Amino acid sequence: MRRSNSFVGLVAGTVTVATIVLSQGSLLAKTPELREVSSVRTLTIAQETPKTAREYFERGLRRLDEKDAQGAVDDFSQVIQLEPKLADAYYNRGLARTDLGDLKGAIADYDQSIRLNPKDSDAYVNRGNARDDLGDRKGALADYNQAIKLNPKDANAYYNRGVTRGRLEDNKGALADYNQAIKLNPKYAKAYVNRGNARDDLGDRQGAISDYNQAIRLDPEFANAFFNRGITYSRMGRKQQAIADFQQAAKLHQQQGDTESYQRVMQTLKRHQQ
Repeated sequence: MRRSNSFVGLVAGTVTVATIVLSQGSLLAKTPELREVSSVRTLTIAQETPKTAREYFERGLRRLDEKDAQGAVDDFSQVIQLEPKLADAYYNRGLARTDLGDLKGAIADYDQSIRLNPKDSDAYVNRGNARDDLGDRKGALADYNQAIKLNPKDANAYYNRGVTRGRLEDNKGALADYNQAIKLNPKYAKAYVNRGNARDDLGDRQGAISDYNQAIRLDPEFANAFFNRGITYSRMGRKQQAIADFQQAAKLHQQQGDTESYQRVMQTLKRHQQ
């Protein structure tokens, strides 16, 4: 999510949003690492009772940080009423609407942001994310393609296009995108996990293990990297290594407070211990 250091919007920093989606049709379902959301925009004003568009804008950003998505929508709506041609206000309201699950509303905001600023690659990335989550894979790919055209060095755009290609079962296309994401950002742990998934689906088990190993080196608390490596070990007939990875994944999910993932991993572990 992009933030700006000025009212007109300068890019600064990124945060990530992960969505857990299980692959279909397999008892040993892998967990892809999904979704990179482009950056939000920041200001430096701190007014408790906003009076100007600038002050509403800043409070909207603070509310986004505080996970008060509805409050952020209200503030950015007020900015838009006062400054209807401010692209960043639509963009950030789109982020808040996404947090509320209002994907159609988010797309409408990204549409307007893009009309006002057609060269904003991040807006295309985030609209692609929303379209993909609504099942519009073709529209998502078109948005990621445009984002890459505008900013060929955006690792997140390649990564997200890889996610969508994977959902379309285009594993070779997904692999190519993860390769490029990793080339641009060699410390991109989630890209290694998803490239490992693609390699495994293409039958390259050892290549998959290498990618999961690298993800774990980059992030030793990456529970899904252990889980997915365990799946590949299981497919290779290396049961004890698979069990060890499932145990570590369960431990990490529990420590991280992810009860749903912990329970899912425990079910897989129990099947392998029978």
